[in-house]
Amino acid sequence: MITEAQVRRMIGLARQGRRKAHSTHRPKQIKVGAAVLTASGRVYTGCNISNRSSTLGMCAERVALYSAVAAGHKRFKALVVVGGGAAPWPPCGACREVLNEFDRDGKLEVIFTDSSGRKVERTHLRDLYPMPFTPLE
Repeated sequence: MITEAQVRRMIGLARQGRRKAHSTHRPKQIKVGAAVLTASGRVYTGCNISNRSSTLGMCAERVALYSAVAAGHKRFKALVVVGGGAAPWPPCGACREVLNEFDRDGKLEVIFTDSSGRKVERTHLRDLYPMPFTPLE
């Protein structure tokens, strides 16, 4: 479990990331930011990148995670998601599945908030996503 100070720092970084989001969805332009904490203590941020062809966009959570992986990290302690509305914004199903790829021990903490960062929910990926996909052997 990460400290409250780490959570506050990550929420601030995710909110900064949210400002960089690219969203062309109409009528609402949804902007989301994320921050992922590596096992070594580094934080990587991301924002959603959307376009008119919604299937070609990318969620903020995966942008943050992929940035960390591209930098050589494969173990993570926590993920923070700052959504675009008044309610806390949990990761979508696709993000949960990708996160599961890097949460083999079931300890990844997932924190999600509203756009202000004031309404905070904390859980673990294993509780948020109890039946992940596992390939047949």
